[in-house]
Parts: sequence; C-alpha cells; structure tokens
Amino acid sequence: MRFSAEGLGPPIIAVHLAALATATVTLACSTPAATPGDARSAPESSAAATPARSTDGSWIGRVRGEIAAREYEAGDNGRGLQAPNRAHDLRTYFDGAGVRVHARADSHGAELLSLSIAGVGRGEALTPLAPGAVVALGARVEIRRPEILEWYENSPAGLEQGFTLPRRPDGEGALVLALSVGSARASQRGERVILETAAGRSLEYAKLAAADAMGRALPVRFEVPGPARVHLVVEDRGALYPLAIDPLLTAVPDAQIESNQALAYLGYAVASAGDVNGDGYDDVIVGAHKYDAGQVDEGAAFVCLGSAAGIPDGNPITAATQIESDQMNAALGWSVAGAGDVNGDGYDDVIVGAWAYDAGEVDEGAAFIFLGSAAGIPDGNPLTAATQLESNQADATLGVSVAGAGDVNGDGYDDVIVGADWYDAGQTYEGAAFVFLGSASGIADASPATAAAQLESNQAYAGFGWSVASAGDVNGDGYGDVIAGAWAYNAGQSEEGAAFIFHGSATGIADGNPITAATQLDSNQPYAALGISVAGAGDVDGDGYDDVIVGAYQYDAGELDEGAAFVFHGSATGIADGNPATAAAWLEADQPEAKFGDSVAGAGDVNGDGYDDVIVGAWAYDAGQLDEGAAFVFVGSAAGIANGNPTTAAVQIESDQASATLGIRVAGAGDVDGDGYDDVIVGADWYDAGQEDEGAAFVYLGDVAVPEAGDLGLVAGAILLALLGRRHRACVGAPREAS
Repeated sequence: MRFSAEGLGPPIIAVHLAALATATVTLACSTPAATPGDARSAPESSAAATPARSTDGSWIGRVRGEIAAREYEAGDNGRGLQAPNRAHDLRTYFDGAGVRVHARADSHGAELLSLSIAGVGRGEALTPLAPGAVVALGARVEIRRPEILEWYENSPAGLEQGFTLPRRPDGEGALVLALSVGSARASQRGERVILETAAGRSLEYAKLAAADAMGRALPVRFEVPGPARVHLVVEDRGALYPLAIDPLLTAVPDAQIESNQALAYLGYAVASAGDVNGDGYDDVIVGAHKYDAGQVDEGAAFVCLGSAAGIPDGNPITAATQIESDQMNAALGWSVAGAGDVNGDGYDDVIVGAWAYDAGEVDEGAAFIFLGSAAGIPDGNPLTAATQLESNQADATLGVSVAGAGDVNGDGYDDVIVGADWYDAGQTYEGAAFVFLGSASGIADASPATAAAQLESNQAYAGFGWSVASAGDVNGDGYGDVIAGAWAYNAGQSEEGAAFIFHGSATGIADGNPITAATQLDSNQPYAALGISVAGAGDVDGDGYDDVIVGAYQYDAGELDEGAAFVFHGSATGIADGNPATAAAWLEADQPEAKFGDSVAGAGDVNGDGYDDVIVGAWAYDAGQLDEGAAFVFVGSAAGIANGNPTTAAVQIESDQASATLGIRVAGAGDVDGDGYDDVIVGADWYDAGQEDEGAAFVYLGDVAVPEAGDLGLVAGAILLALLGRRHRACVGAPREAS
C-alpha cells in the first residue's frame, strides 16, 4: 500500500493490516515490552505529571484538519462521480451498477477493480438487479434500488461498503448477496478476501458484519465460488428486517514478512540493510530473537532483497539470507542494522546483535558483521561472520543495540557502534557503547579493549547503550556523529533518562561520557525514560545539517505514560544541550500508556519533497483493538516537523489485532523498489499470522500523488474557508490600536 504526504499539510492516514474490527479515526485540528522468558527488567512507570504542551492548534492546523476531512468527499472530476482515498491510494468511481476502483494518482490508467451486484436471493435462486439511482452525500454515496440500498462511506479506514435490505427475500436457506468482480482475481484467505489486481497491487475485502433491525449481529461469511465472484452469505433465520451487510475494502501492506514459528517474536528488530548486493535496490533485515533454528531460542535474522517490485511477502524459507547463532538462548536478532560499507567494496554490510551470547563469559553478548557482495549475504552464523565483537565481561549484554555509525573519521569507510547496557566501566551496570572503525579489510574481531572509542555513563544502573545510532552530521563538518541513549540516567530527576551526542573528527570519536559529550538531552521528568530510543532524523528542515529524534516512552504530556518523541535540529555548532522545552518538535500519543516513542527512526524522504521525515512507534496504542500498536510518520518541511500527535501524523499504520504490539520497532527501509521515494518498515513482534506470537514486519512504500481537479477543489475550498475564518476572527476579535 503506497502512502504519500503532500506539501499542503499532513493528512491523517490509517493503514489497516488485518481484518478483525472496525477502527474509528478522529480528525482534529489543533524498558521495552517484556518478552516471555526475558529476565531483563523494564523501567518502572511514573505518576509524575507535566503540563500538557499544545500541538498544532494554529489556524494552519485547522486547515489541515479540514483538508483531511473534506478530501474524502465525493465529487465530479470531469470523468464522473468519484471519491479519492489518500490513505489507501485509491480513487473510486460510482455509477448505477456499482463501483470502479483506480489508483488514486492514475485514474486515467487501467482499472484496478470493479464490484457490482450480480444478484440477491437464496441458494442458486438469485435475482439480478437493475442499476439504481446514485446520490452523493459528502463522503457517503448511495445507489438506491427498490430491492436494496447499496451505500459507501469513504474514509481513512478504507472504502466501507454496505447493503441494506428492506424486506426478506423469498425462499429457504441462507441469504446470498452475489457480487461480480472485474479486473481482479478474488481468493479467500480465512475471514477475508484478497483481490489481486492486474496492476500488481492487492486489495483486501474484509471486516464483514451483518445485523438486523434490532442491532443483533447475524452469522455472516464470505464464499468465493470463483475468481470473478464473491458471495456474502448471511444466516438470517429469525432476523428482523431491514437487515444490513457491511464489508470494508482496503489496501494491504506492500510486504509482510513473518516467521512461521510460534513465539519467535519476529519484528522486535527491523532495519534497512542498505544495498547488500549492489543491484540498486535497498534491502531490509529483520530479527526474531526467539527463533529456533536447531537450537532452542537461539534467535535469527533474515535479509530480504528489494527489487523493482519492492520486497515480496516473505518468511524464513523465502528470505535471501538467514543468520543464526547456533547457541541456545543467545537472543541473536534482538538488534539488527545496516552497517554501511565497512570495507569500501561498494556493497553494504549488516550487523546483528545477540545480547545473551556466551563467547567465553556468560551472557557477555556479541555482535556480528556480515559482508555484502554481488551475490548478497550468504546464510551465516558466528563462524562465518566477517567480524565478531564481544564484551569479555559476564552479563554485559553487548549487542543489545547495534547501528551503523556513518564515517566518523572521514577515511571513506563506514563504522559501527554497539551498545552494552549492563557493562561495568567503573560503575555497576552503568552501560557503555563502543565504536569500531571500518577499513579496507573491514572491521577486525574486537572487544572493548580494542574499540576505537568507549562511551559510558559514569552512573550506576543508567541503562546507557540500550539504544545507539548514527546521528548523521549534526554540525556539518563532514564527519559522522553518534548518539547513545541512557533511559535510566538521573540528570536531576530519578530515571528521567538522557541521550548524548558525540562528534566525529579526523581522529574519529574520542572516549567519552556525559561530561565530554557534545550534547546532553534530558527529559526533566522522573521515570520518563528518555533515551529508550534514539535515531538520526536526517535533515527534516533542509538546512544542510542533520537532526536527531529521541523517544521517551513513559513521558507524561497530559496523559499518564503516553510517551513522546522530540526532534532537535543540527546547526553549525551542532545541537545544544536540551530538553523537551527546547526541542524543535514535540510529538506525543494523547493516549495513556500508549508507549509512544519506544521506537523512533528517520524515515528518509517518503514523499520526495526534499525534506526528511520521521517515524515513531507506539506498541501499546489502542486504535480499535487493545494494545494493537501503531506507527506514525511525520513529514519534514522548510520549518522542520511541526509539533504533533496521531491526528496530525501524515501516516498512521496499525495492526487491527489485539496485543500485536505493532510499532515495537520502526525504521526507514531505504528505497526498496528504486522509485526515488523512501520506504519504511514496521515490526509487530507479537503479531499472529497463523502462529501464536510469531511476529511480523511490514514494509510500506513511499510515494507522492498529484491531486486531481476534484481533489484540488476540496483543498482550495478548505483553505479558503480557513483563511476567511481567520481573517474574520482577526478583524472582529483584535483590539484596535490607537492611531
């Protein structure tokens, strides 16, 4: 499912993965999840409160809200009555027989799908219906016939289709409403129907429900007698008419990667792998830290390759690469990342962490680098890794986080950074992060004693190194910088958390601690856990300096433990010490205990406007299902990223499955289909895709869509109304100045 976010302001987009319940989207203007078997403790929650900070409540925020609401309304664009759906990149045309569906930005092109009523009745005795009268009522369109009212509600949730039958059709047996399918092939998958279009896109027809006049739910099911026919079958014995039947048409993820193994928790780690085989398409890597590949809970990581068609749906069998630990309970795949090109051969490499790996010491942890080549990365294990990095200290948990560091010393070879949040460097469990430099021969096997830089917290139990990342080049000096989080660091408040930026130079990054860090970012709120996630944000305001984003998943911004993420801008002097009050952008969940900000990442430039964007995960967010989780994309601009929340996000991705924990990890995926727009990948480590808690990762392709005439009219109308309202309020409400 392609998503886009255009320059007139971010619309609200909800992307649904599975068809289990109808979610409601409201338009407005204005320690990680404990894994079963994991003995590591999570941060304690906090009852501390901070006054709520308002998000985009300005007049432009109201404009965005009106645009988001009005652009789903039906109108005539010169080729007929139609309704665009930005959320699912669809445009639906309505006539008396039914609907025709096109790609939103390509309505001149081939039709994706047509749906029309073939007949209604019981068993084989189906009565065909004549075309009806079409009536447009904003975002609702009705096709009125004496025998049945066919209606559509167009919204970010998808195209909701409904049928209301005023009278019981004659005969015995179940009620059958038969639909003809054109330009696509229908196939049944459990409680949903997949419609595979000739254009290569797939649509989902699901969330089927039926109720009688008393509101009583009736048994209802899909039947697919052939690729061109779908039946909606209702057991209506004893039902009081009128009766309503209600399915939903949506787009589906561009790729779903799953483990096909119960309790594998695939998706706890997701990342771009860069281009490991040099074919011009970016690839992705996903971790499943409880995957059994010959050893119980040894963990594994899988590389999936991009192509002109993007990344196909996949699993361990279809993955291009499977990397495993060959050691029981090693937790390999807890962290994964693209390493850049550490040996300068033109192929990108990957790094995989295994925080419980024993390499001479119990649970010392390790990280392994695997090199790309023209053939990609072969299946591997610690014995075949190009590099093994270890801590040489029991219980240090090295590899709890791994990341490419960029080129911190400007020698043309990319470097890596690895976290060990229980490492003792003078203080008990203070945590540390280690930088290792690339070279013509790559990165040699190493330990803290041979690291190019050791960064530490100098504070017991600080959780330093739980998260590490490249910060990009925040001061524009040509050297890559790094950022490390310490979620339990005390900087005046108990376990408020902090993040530290260290600058690169011609000699790389020097050993460091909070005193020597170039930047310290604090939450100023007890138990907020700022630094639970850190990432480079790219250049969100296009000023030539890279920016960063930091998550605080227990931050109270008006709601208890809702979580927040903060963007800080780079400059010629880098990023100054800061806190939420000094952040360039403040993003929050507006929902208690949503765990928003437990994962943050740069998304690249998903809409091709020249400004980098960010993505934030909230694994406990309720979007119709309890703890289904969600991920939100916020787009950059000349002013950077505006303060925001789910209602102002450009894209909302959700799982539609209770306790799926979608958003536990989020990442930019690079450009997996080579179309010039960056893509994203989102993990849901408790997602059930046929196996209990097997986990899944979902890839969504970036895109940009040019509004058609009908869309532009709605947009212009919303802007005009908002401007008129603003001018009126300014003239009437403002006090007059003395002349």
